[in-house]
Amino acid sequence: MKSLVLYLLILFLITYVYDFLFLIPILNKYQVNNVFKNPSYPLTVVVLGVIRMFFPLIVAYLVFFIFIRKNFKEFFFYRRIKPKDFMYSLFSILLFFLIYYSLVLVLVMVFDLKSEIFLGSVFLVPLAILINFFATFGEETGWRGFLYRELSKYTDNLVILSIVIGIIWAFWHFPLILFTGFNYYNHRILGCLLFMVFCSGFTYLMLLNLERSRSLLSTIVMHDMFNSLGSIEFLIFPGSLYYVVFSPVGLLGIFSMLLTILIVRKCIS
Repeated sequence: MKSLVLYLLILFLITYVYDFLFLIPILNKYQVNNVFKNPSYPLTVVVLGVIRMFFPLIVAYLVFFIFIRKNFKEFFFYRRIKPKDFMYSLFSILLFFLIYYSLVLVLVMVFDLKSEIFLGSVFLVPLAILINFFATFGEETGWRGFLYRELSKYTDNLVILSIVIGIIWAFWHFPLILFTGFNYYNHRILGCLLFMVFCSGFTYLMLLNLERSRSLLSTIVMHDMFNSLGSIEFLIFPGSLYYVVFSPVGLLGIFSMLLTILIVRKCIS
């Protein structure tokens, strides 16, 4: 328990200080979280964001070498992934986007909603996958590596583990949501609640694959692909509907994640 508490205290302290000193002022300066005004991220924001995503890894390593000192690779699930397990992970996240974008298109046509896609964001997906692979390696080492290992000492219930990790993961993003509108530009309080639900569901989907593969690469691939494909700017108007209902982390994204979990559970079992 001591290692877990220390991990969370150090991680949240350095992240929140970093956010208020560096990231939040830059995000508000460029208004990059208002995707209707600014669909692309300046290089400065990308670099600062990637640095932030390595904090869970840095703190996890620090606490590991002070308190735990077990087999390093084994503890963090740093092992090769079997091709079949890799394909399961890829299938899981691509299925989510297939369901999500299918529902978006159906609703746009049925309700005759105004929509717009920024082709530039589509062309940048390959570059985003490369950048996000390294960035999500940092986050996944902390969340589905260290935190999952430590919490597993107290329960093996995947639902409970997913909810706890998901809520902690969401709280780690709260300064960005509340003070810059990250993911939920004009519904920030509601956005915090929605993000906790989404993070819990996404964590459950990733842990299903991690339990199968025993390799952190499975969750890295899924987190990477979500961030990269989720960066495609397929906007639905009005904007107030988009952030809460139509975005990948809005109500439609949460519903798509639930359907994905049900299908993946059937396939894995």
